[in-house]
Amino acid sequence: MARRKCSTIPISYLGSRLVTEAIQFLRARSATDVTLSARLHAIRLYTSVGFVVSGNVYLSKRTGVEHINMRLKIK
Repeated sequence: MARRKCSTIPISYLGSRLVTEAIQFLRARSATDVTLSARLHAIRLYTSVGFVVSGNVYLSKRTGVEHINMRLKIK
């Protein structure tokens, strides 16, 4: 069986593309803002598409992992 060559797509591209598509979906439904709880390692992903940090770092009660709230005003 021949192996197919797969293209390599950076995970960061896939993440930002997914978030961008979600924002477009919400914009089409007249959403005005989005609030989310992000793991600290994902802050750069969310800021790259316009989110801003809103609040302080806290431990998730469910997972025990550090999170921070982020918001995006949809135009």
